[in-house]
Amino acid sequence: MKKSEKHLRAWRSGAKNDVPGEAVKLVLDDFGFSIRQDGGNHWLAYHDGIRNNPHFPIGRFRINAHYKRQGVVHPSAINDVLRAVDHRRELDHD
Repeated sequence: MKKSEKHLRAWRSGAKNDVPGEAVKLVLDDFGFSIRQDGGNHWLAYHDGIRNNPHFPIGRFRINAHYKRQGVVHPSAINDVLRAVDHRRELDHD
């Protein structure tokens, strides 16, 4: 099993606190997302394939990468990552 799958499984089981940014980047990279920093401590994750999802109408979402301390991703951003990855998987299976 790929490391990104292990992260996804843990997050789905509720382990959404103290998630390192590098783990999030690994997962998003494995699913073809582009990531850039927005000039601060937030990242923007892009993928054209999520544009038709009502949660991501412009094909991107913001990730707070300084929750509690620098480099830790906010739990609500983990929910967005899971939602975006699930949408990508649906598209791949169609």
